[in-house]
Amino acid sequence: MNAINAFNSHVSDFQFSHVLDFQFVSLSDFQFFAVIKIFTSTNATSLEVLAINGNNFGGLLPECISNLSTTLRRLFVGENNIVGTTPSGILNPINLEELSMWNNRFSGKIPSDIGKLQRLQSMRLHINNLSGKIPHSLGNLSMLLKLYLGDNNLQGNIPSSLGNCQSLLILNLSTNNLSGTIPPQVFGLSSLSNIGLYLSSNHFTGPLHMEVGNLKNLGEFDISKNMLTGEIPGSLGSCVSLESLYMQGNFLQVTIPSSFGSLRGLKELDLFRNNLLGKNPDFLCVSTHCNF
Repeated sequence: MNAINAFNSHVSDFQFSHVLDFQFVSLSDFQFFAVIKIFTSTNATSLEVLAINGNNFGGLLPECISNLSTTLRRLFVGENNIVGTTPSGILNPINLEELSMWNNRFSGKIPSDIGKLQRLQSMRLHINNLSGKIPHSLGNLSMLLKLYLGDNNLQGNIPSSLGNCQSLLILNLSTNNLSGTIPPQVFGLSSLSNIGLYLSSNHFTGPLHMEVGNLKNLGEFDISKNMLTGEIPGSLGSCVSLESLYMQGNFLQVTIPSSFGSLRGLKELDLFRNNLLGKNPDFLCVSTHCNF
């Protein structure tokens, strides 16, 4: 694979007219206008990976990002200080498999037609200032493995269409302003693995659906710091891969189901700041760190 790593270089030292055959471009210690030159280059027809992450780039992400070739598979702009809204042109490289824009200062809404990136496997938009609703079109991303939208200002409900993302290994929506009930379709994502399901620090209400028992491969489940009510469903005892379960800071009527005895691998259980009823079962606290 042809590549350029522009570490400790100056933009004047590199002739952008020669990027025709490059497949991988990684920039460090460049000024942001160097990135704009790459975005507007009409010769980068073989570019597959563009990485400008981990710098101190500021300013807006230019609209001319739409000129990137459809051969682009991975775009990394995370860990910078880029501001403004997400340009609609970010969706033009329709063969993107990985989109990483995390830890910037992006604001505004996630593009409503983000679902056109149907080859996308990983989307990292966490730790920004994004607002608005989670687009319904995310449900079109049937190949999606990892979805990180945490630490933003997203509002509204979780779209039930996320239940179509049957390949998801991790879903992180924590630390937003999401509300409503957690749709049962989320608990139908049996592909969720030991990486986890993170819904903490939102405004979710209502009870947990019995469908949560479908998450038999889930290793970490965090629904803490919401406004959930009702009882803990006994079906949670079917989540036999659980190692960490965080439910603290809700309004749950907590009688720990006897089915929790099946959670042999559970190492962390936090039910603090709920309405605990009954006696704490001895079978849990023998091998599990419990906080009631």
